[in-house]
Amino acid sequence: MYRVLIVSEDLALRQNLIHAIYKEAGGFQLAGEARHGMEAMDLLQCRKVELALIDLSRPATALSGMALLKEIYQAFAHVRVVVLSRREDMKTAVSSMRLGAIDYVVMKGFQRDVLLDMLHRAARRLSRERSSQEYLVASLPAPGVAPLRPIHGLLICPTSPDEEASSFGLLMNNDRLPWQRITDTCWYAEVPDAADTEERLLEWVTSADSGKFIAYRIVNDGNYAHETVVSLLRHFATHDMFYDYASWTKTPCCSLVNVRKRQTAANASRSLTDLWNQWALCAWVLDDCSFEALMREVKRRRHPKEQLLCRMQHTLQVWTTWIRAEAEEHVRVLTDNIYFWEEMENNLRYWRSVCQQTIHWHHISNEVFTCILKALIKMEEGLAMGITQGQVADHVSLSRGYFSKIFKRVTGSSFHQTMRTLQMGKAKQLLAGKSKLPIYAIAESIGFRDEKYFSKMFRQETGLLPSEYRKDALDKMGAFLC
Repeated sequence: MYRVLIVSEDLALRQNLIHAIYKEAGGFQLAGEARHGMEAMDLLQCRKVELALIDLSRPATALSGMALLKEIYQAFAHVRVVVLSRREDMKTAVSSMRLGAIDYVVMKGFQRDVLLDMLHRAARRLSRERSSQEYLVASLPAPGVAPLRPIHGLLICPTSPDEEASSFGLLMNNDRLPWQRITDTCWYAEVPDAADTEERLLEWVTSADSGKFIAYRIVNDGNYAHETVVSLLRHFATHDMFYDYASWTKTPCCSLVNVRKRQTAANASRSLTDLWNQWALCAWVLDDCSFEALMREVKRRRHPKEQLLCRMQHTLQVWTTWIRAEAEEHVRVLTDNIYFWEEMENNLRYWRSVCQQTIHWHHISNEVFTCILKALIKMEEGLAMGITQGQVADHVSLSRGYFSKIFKRVTGSSFHQTMRTLQMGKAKQLLAGKSKLPIYAIAESIGFRDEKYFSKMFRQETGLLPSEYRKDALDKMGAFLC
């Protein structure tokens, strides 16, 4: 049974949520209801709460919604938060996720199905975390009891890029341990006294800076030499930490034997091809089981962070074509400043909810929507071949006439206009990137056989010739590096 706190000035919304919790959504119990942030903080201090539903739709009289979210994140890290809003705002949604929210739900009036879906998603998330947390707690010693697996070292890293300097300063203030830099953002120290280490960890975790870093207990259960330990920790920091971090625990335990096993398994399944073939089928957008299975598979494979982010951004750029306004901004917000997999997974869950809401807005079937997503991917893949509308319609098994009609209805533009957008987007990417391909080669790679005609179309799109665009991009990059 999960105890829920409801925070909203809207009495009707509170009553509807209470009804859903008691009458329709099993597994929940009301811990309390608050009209604003100050009341909510008072309740959190004196009652056990596992899930908070915070309404951002109306200005609060005390402690606004986002400020309350930050307070909960800092003072009650174990409480999971779902944000409710009456308008779709990507930046607010992403900010909420980065402050620990597990869901961002857009509600326009009372929507029973939306409320129940939100509660079911929250229940699944809490169930997964409770299982993981129980396993972690069971593996840790009770206060005052010697640990079953002695700690051999500590690995400290910041929880965001903004906190790197503070983490480094924290280490410099502790002159009792021989800190060694493992990566640009992580430091390791072997510890001679496990009891002393536990005391030091307790100091850090309970300090005001506890939310700025994460401290891993390192267990050298393979009795590896120092050089091997450092090598394994570099692998852990590069591959595993991105996936293993969970905001609800600040001092997890890291077994070097397990790191080596994962390193071997990861090397055996490093290819992204089959994984992204599953992703491109688009079943995950509409089917919860497919999405959860794919998320588990991504986490199991543990591809390098940069490789995963690059491929994810590329995929989202294709899929966001059908969002008529600010598609590129959606991609940037979703993929910039991602530090841990938990953040990416939360962002993708929100992105998926946007997709599902769009289906309802356009009044189309799930099957048709999936066909449009597959069509967009096929169009992007077929740029160099100059793929036609008929070929794409055949690929998604729709008649050419119906495909043309439904494609424009969903994307807001015709097939040919969308193809041109994809072509120009790819050209900009190649011109602004590290590629030194000549202009004619770039033109051919996106389906233009005539370099002059490509230059003309590019100038109509951007106001610059391709050569001018490349020079401008290089100048901006040089200024940034200086």
